[in-house]
Amino acid sequence: EQEQEQEQEQLQQQPTLAGSLPWMAPEAFSEKPHRSQDMWSLGIAVLEMAAGRHPWPPFEHQAALVYHIGSLHEKPHSKPSLESVLAPRHQSAHQQHPPSSQNPASSAALVNLVEMCLEIDPNRRPTAEELEQHPAFNAIS
Repeated sequence: EQEQEQEQEQLQQQPTLAGSLPWMAPEAFSEKPHRSQDMWSLGIAVLEMAAGRHPWPPFEHQAALVYHIGSLHEKPHSKPSLESVLAPRHQSAHQQHPPSSQNPASSAALVNLVEMCLEIDPNRRPTAEELEQHPAFNAIS
């Protein structure tokens, strides 16, 4: 019984991942939880809605996705952006429907919102209160 209690204590002390891997912030794989991880997830969700597809390249194994996201600190150029996820969609549909400046997904406010949310440094990401004042949300109301 004492051995089981010790095992349970050890399990509780080990860090655990909580969340859906594709939407998790880079620091979630190596550091303690940070208040701004939800802002990262919002940025990924906005990218997904704008592009109509997931912003990460396809990986054969979930472990490769974890490594890719977790190593963004060393390779920030691998971070998705609104431009990078929309490019394949525009290339395939460009002949029929060229990108329009009227497209909300190409607005400067939305591009800025995504950039702010996908800031690699969690201490520099905006809070939910700060994002409430962002022009991308003001355009909706």
